[in-house]
Amino acid sequence: MTTWDQPARRWLVTYRMEGEVRQMLMRARNVPNLKAVAFSIYHLEFPGQPCPSTSRDNVESWLGARGITLEDVQLYQPPRR
Repeated sequence: MTTWDQPARRWLVTYRMEGEVRQMLMRARNVPNLKAVAFSIYHLEFPGQPCPSTSRDNVESWLGARGITLEDVQLYQPPRR
């Protein structure tokens, strides 16, 4: 089975914004890269604002300038019933 044949998985992204811990779910076949996570957070926290174009190397500083610190990305395990 190739990467493209795999179904998308849900990933739990944990980050801090202005000292407050926040979480979001995102879908990806594999662990999402930093730039994908950054833009997903941006769209969630700043809806309707155009995304700045930034290189992969600047993503961490770009998030930091907005008071956002990425803490963790892990495969989402829904609670068992």
